[in-house]
Amino acid sequence: MDFESAQERAHINAFKEIAEKTELELFNERVFTFPMKYFASETMIYQNTNWFKEQWKKILINSYTLLSTGNAFLASQYLTIRGLRTLKGKIIQHQLSKYFINHPNQDLAPIPSKISYHHFLDESYHFNSSTIIGLELSQELRAPTKFEKIIVNKAIEGCQKDHRYFNNVVNGIFWYTPAIYHTVLKVLQGPVFSLSQKDSIILMKKSFCEENDGLSLAHKSHQITIDNYIEYVKDVDFINSKNKQMSILKKSSNLDFILKENKKEFNKFQGAL
Repeated sequence: MDFESAQERAHINAFKEIAEKTELELFNERVFTFPMKYFASETMIYQNTNWFKEQWKKILINSYTLLSTGNAFLASQYLTIRGLRTLKGKIIQHQLSKYFINHPNQDLAPIPSKISYHHFLDESYHFNSSTIIGLELSQELRAPTKFEKIIVNKAIEGCQKDHRYFNNVVNGIFWYTPAIYHTVLKVLQGPVFSLSQKDSIILMKKSFCEENDGLSLAHKSHQITIDNYIEYVKDVDFINSKNKQMSILKKSSNLDFILKENKKEFNKFQGAL
């Protein structure tokens, strides 16, 4: 755990430094970066949420923290949840790391590609340790009570809800697209693209409200992740069928569903401008 903490601090610092400097240079302000947050805050910056949902999530996460104190089983299951979340990151970073792996002169490869490669190694390490503690070590503990099973399955449902949408702003990061409309508009009208509001709206509508290659690729990434999540928990006896089948994720992993949601919220967004 100490080694993992050191890894996390190192790559978070690298991401933060490069991203903040890049955004300051390009946009003169934060766009996708954000200050360090309270541990029980929303884990994703563009989520389908509101103030009340955010406060409720903080209560749930703090409650889980209290319940897992002194409870070996619940404490170990934090790693099962992290294993699922890390699996998504591992899939993304594996793709990003290929540029550095295949680079003809790795010493001269772009610094971000080096960071992606080493982050992939870190995520692989974290995924393995999560699997060992969350899925394997937990089998050596006493059988979980009915209450403990309910808590763990509720936590996995929460992970499904966090990851239930896919978007084509950043392929493989499961943001809620309507939550990022204002940010995308700001980027398109900013100094890099300098589009008018009218042209920005036209481009956004084509990107988010009509079928396109970007949405298709994002949907494919979501499907791959769901398949891997199902494989990850298929043999765990204390996880219920709803979570083993990833039914919440499957319900939203539908291009027609996403387009309908995007269109509905885009009309509200456009009307408020």
